[in-house]
Amino acid sequence: MTKNHAPPDTKNAPNDVEALEKSNTSRIAKTSQKGKAIISDILDDGTIVETIYNPVRKKTNFCLYKDGKVQRKNSIVVHGKRHYPMNGGADILTAGAVRFPSGVEEYDSFSALYAEIREFIHTYLEIPDDYEQIAAYYVMFSWVYNRFSELAYLRALGDYGSGKSRFLQVIGSLCYKPIFALGASSASPIFRLLSEVKGTLIFDEADLRFSDSASTIIKILNAGFMKNMPILRAESHNKSFHPKAFHVFGPKLIATREMFQGRATESRCFTNIMEPCLRTDIPLNLGEQFNEKVAMLQNKLLLFRFRNYHEINPQEIPRIQNIEPRLQQIVQPLLCIVPDETHRQNILTFVAQFQKQLHADRYNSREAFLLRMFIELPEEKPTIKMIVERAKCLSHGEISFSYQKAGAIIRNTFSLRSVRHEDGYRICKKQNAKQLIRQAQKWLGETLSMNS
Repeated sequence: MTKNHAPPDTKNAPNDVEALEKSNTSRIAKTSQKGKAIISDILDDGTIVETIYNPVRKKTNFCLYKDGKVQRKNSIVVHGKRHYPMNGGADILTAGAVRFPSGVEEYDSFSALYAEIREFIHTYLEIPDDYEQIAAYYVMFSWVYNRFSELAYLRALGDYGSGKSRFLQVIGSLCYKPIFALGASSASPIFRLLSEVKGTLIFDEADLRFSDSASTIIKILNAGFMKNMPILRAESHNKSFHPKAFHVFGPKLIATREMFQGRATESRCFTNIMEPCLRTDIPLNLGEQFNEKVAMLQNKLLLFRFRNYHEINPQEIPRIQNIEPRLQQIVQPLLCIVPDETHRQNILTFVAQFQKQLHADRYNSREAFLLRMFIELPEEKPTIKMIVERAKCLSHGEISFSYQKAGAIIRNTFSLRSVRHEDGYRICKKQNAKQLIRQAQKWLGETLSMNS
């Protein structure tokens, strides 16, 4: 990644919009066809297109970058159609639900920009040093996230008054095209905004009404960590319904009061447990100085995106030893933008501790207890009823399953095959030996022999 640059060429970016359009007339092919509004894009020749927004004038423009040069334009022509930016008077912009940079601003170097971001976070938010480091890099990563295929989420976990909303405001405001939503927001606009804006979802109180694993919001979180995993929904048009794919891949900052019920969602979140603030130097309110600093850093980060988007090699980080594949998927992209080896090691240490916590949670789960009861039974082909009764007995009734629930866990969670007999469903250990070895390692941290 490049670190030092000459100031951006903005001589082709006059402030007066009308003069700008006039000066660019000769450069844009004339066309009578009007295309859809564009928010951001990468053109065939490598030109990076982003929308910038002047909140005072409520005006939007395109900001283009190619070969080290920055240009502003009122419209662009792509494949014979003239495209315009989003309407500057749109409610989502004027209300601050979606936020764009106002332009580009020079920064000294990668390390200097990182230091600025981290100092900003430290000024307005109290979080541990290791997480503060991850948060600063995550902000920078969010501006180039679509160069990667997987990513992690940042999550603040805590009760009322623990600083979760401040966490989202401070870190989220710096992220790439932040989309602010509350738990009371309906799913429909979130689907559309994520698919159209392709920015960073900032989601507060995510567990108010959406704690069930089948909820729409959880589906967004479960699908949104990996590229090319759209969610299909039926859209009504002319009294008929048509399938539509919504792309929800992108960075996400989440605040919840409780752990997610689904371990899949938990495993994709780098979580910080929030505590009441003890520092007396943190402002109680976020005033105009905060907003001015956010605007300045967003403009610098836009230039960071321009300069580094094509320079990043998503494959340059090798496999990480002793980290399970799912965690490698989400931490490798973040490490790709971290040039400092000490910082990389700090992040890996954090991830190793995170993995230990995941393993501990998995080991102490009801599912793991059921698996242990099955393995420890001396019978070669125990019935589901035998497993359930053993679990109930050894837990003194504190952990109990219905036969149907236990059977579903054995078949669906552990992928063990059961065969129906006169006295119930039986699971043969020998026939399921390979899968038992995998599941014992995953859930119990134990290595079984083929004869176990």
